Amino acid sequence: MGGKRISIVISDEQFSALEKMAEEQGLRATAFAKSELVKMVLANGAADGDRKKILLDVTNYRELSDYMECKKFGSIGSFATFAMEQYMTKYPAKAKKKEELEN
Repeated sequence: MGGKRISIVISDEQFSALEKMAEEQGLRATAFAKSELVKMVLANGAADGDRKKILLDVTNYRELSDYMECKKFGSIGSFATFAMEQYMTKYPAKAKKKEELEN
């Protein structure tokens, strides 16, 4: 796999904060930093604005995390996206239903 390597230097305090955020996602600090950087670049590169970041407090995080790992979704975010798409398919908006009935 090709690519470019980027090295950054951060303070011990910044690294500690990064470790805490990474721990919430179940990642190491370095993997979390790479993941967030790539997500930011991809989100900013979406020309149509079809990609946004949503921050939520999840009360049953451990249950969701276990389910996501069992089903191999990769992350809770990808599972949430999948679940929302399934729900929207099953229960379309009223305007969309009306439009389908007219056609």
